Amino acid sequence: MRYIGYLILALATLMPLAACEDEESGNGTKINHKYDLILGFLVPDEDRLSPTEVFVGYLKPFNPGSYLVAVAEDSFLREQIFEYVDVYRADAIGYEDAEISISSETQTINLENVGSGIYRDVRNELRVSTGATYSLRIERPKDLVYTDQVTVPGDVLITNISANDTVIVYPQKPDPSQIICHQNYPVIVNKPTNAYLFEARQSNNGAGIDPSYVAKYMSFDPSVFGAPAIYYSDAEEDDFVNFNFSVIAMDSTAAIAYNPFGTFAGNDAEAQHLDFWRFFKNIHLRNGVQINKNRRVIGNFGAYNTFQLRFTAMAKRDSCG
Repeated sequence: MRYIGYLILALATLMPLAACEDEESGNGTKINHKYDLILGFLVPDEDRLSPTEVFVGYLKPFNPGSYLVAVAEDSFLREQIFEYVDVYRADAIGYEDAEISISSETQTINLENVGSGIYRDVRNELRVSTGATYSLRIERPKDLVYTDQVTVPGDVLITNISANDTVIVYPQKPDPSQIICHQNYPVIVNKPTNAYLFEARQSNNGAGIDPSYVAKYMSFDPSVFGAPAIYYSDAEEDDFVNFNFSVIAMDSTAAIAYNPFGTFAGNDAEAQHLDFWRFFKNIHLRNGVQINKNRRVIGNFGAYNTFQLRFTAMAKRDSCG
């Protein structure tokens, strides 16, 4: 009986630790603790549509009736904030007491607080170049210092199609008994330096199509994206289809916070890394930010590069004739 008593006592001692670990890990889609949240993403000057911004705040368990005020102009950053809120059933609240700088070899730019935890390069002074390395430094009261560093991925190039090209596609039936003919046209993309994860998007027939309604394909070779599927119709004339095709090349840090269901890995190691985030495990590991205090912090300072191309595919009669 004494040994049974020891066993019960040992299990009782371990159970609170296990419960604490489960809460700490944030497994699944819920958190039980407050975490400082740092998010920011750099984009080369020629691709950037809004000033550089960084979110500094915290994530806490969801409080019914609360809401997030998002004032970020950077749609990529705004999407990440909402994803953390949605995936982890949490509130994201901004800190208004931070001093933030981003530095390169040639510049140090201070960001200004514009509200709700968003700090912005309001004069758009930061010059962001492919292949360059940038450092983020955040200082807050009580000597809190957060730091991170990123190298911007190299240029993304589509090598087999030029802007406004018309390419010829010959749809065929996978099986003679089938009615529909189709053919994928390959879009060949270079492998940018410092880019490990990619997303390909396409929309048909011009900008009028909702850009969120996209088809995504990727072969095992990260440089070749299976492009638009061309379907043959009953029209007498050849079919013309316009495509807006874009590729986003991300450093692995940026991809941690990116939509995991729309992102593809460039090699097996990164694929495993991506699968890890696909199932939203262990939130306290979802972090690239360094801090000088013993404090829960998540988030990252990442970068991505993008390329957009508009072209037309002409589907010619072949075995579908």
